Amino acid sequence: MATDAEEPALDEIQWRSPHLVEFFQGIHSDTVMLYFMESPFFDRTSNNWAIRSQAQFNESMQHLLASREAFETRLREMPGLEFMVVAEPQPAPGGDNGIWIIRKQQRRKRGPGLDDRITVLGTYFVIGENIYQAPSTEDVIGSKILSAATALTKFLSTASSLPLFSPAQGYSYLPPTTKSSTAPFSARESRAGSPMQLDSSQAPPLPSSQQSAGASGTAGAGKPSAASASSALSAAAQNERALFESFNLSIRYGAEYMDENPLLGEPGSFVFSATNERVQARSQQQQQQTTLSQSQTDVQPSQSFRSGSAVPSSQAQGQGAAVNRGPGEKSPTTPSAGSPPAGVKKVRRKSKALVSPMSPSGA
Repeated sequence: MATDAEEPALDEIQWRSPHLVEFFQGIHSDTVMLYFMESPFFDRTSNNWAIRSQAQFNESMQHLLASREAFETRLREMPGLEFMVVAEPQPAPGGDNGIWIIRKQQRRKRGPGLDDRITVLGTYFVIGENIYQAPSTEDVIGSKILSAATALTKFLSTASSLPLFSPAQGYSYLPPTTKSSTAPFSARESRAGSPMQLDSSQAPPLPSSQQSAGASGTAGAGKPSAASASSALSAAAQNERALFESFNLSIRYGAEYMDENPLLGEPGSFVFSATNERVQARSQQQQQQTTLSQSQTDVQPSQSFRSGSAVPSSQAQGQGAAVNRGPGEKSPTTPSAGSPPAGVKKVRRKSKALVSPMSPSGA
């Protein structure tokens, strides 16, 4: 036996009964409700079923089944669950559209002189011989959201494989394409790519089988492959682009350093540790210190060179004069370190006589 869980939802089925349509002699204003009562959408706990059951065994109520207006008038007098026809077929070219709208609702009485409180529980359509249940607002919105989510999932799964990244070109969504080079290779490139060959007179003789294989291999070695040519062009284009971007970044940010004015704080509330004036003053002070240290380094070697090179230069001049003088010429007198200047008489010191040790005389 089929359970309720296995049965399809009422808003997913279509119900029709041709033999009942033939029995009622067509669907019109007085038979549309009786035809709807035989469908699985009808609830037999409603006031409609109660009135029909009473009219079948009570002759005074038989007129309620023959007229829809009398039937609905009796329904409006009873509180509870009911099914009411709320829309009839509208006129159209060639007849009417054949659409009936039946509403399932709960009626509550509010007292004499006040309108009843009605709560709509469901809506149904009778189109020709077919009966449908209108979906709820929740089902419609849920179906639309599910369709949109499914479409987005398919789009993201397809687009996730499209982005391509390279350090030279960055992100792109199209594969890189390079134009094949049609210019012929130069003789130098062709010679560099081909193996060394000997002259026919110097080459040793080969068997006939090896001669055919060698001829085919030599013919194929001289032609550069299209893949290597395209890869070389692609690499050259990437290198040029990387060089251009490097120069551009150097021109724009060459004088900026991240450590001159570091950031403090947390993400979302970063602040500079110092003002621009303070950073500029600090950089100027560092430049002055660097310039001063370089000038001191340049002065110390020059002083040591002056103090140590005076005597060797004079000696070298003296040696050069001695070597270059001719026969009969006197060598120029070079003042020594201990000689007095010209015009000053040199004072000689008297030397003492050497006293030799004397042995005592023996008297």
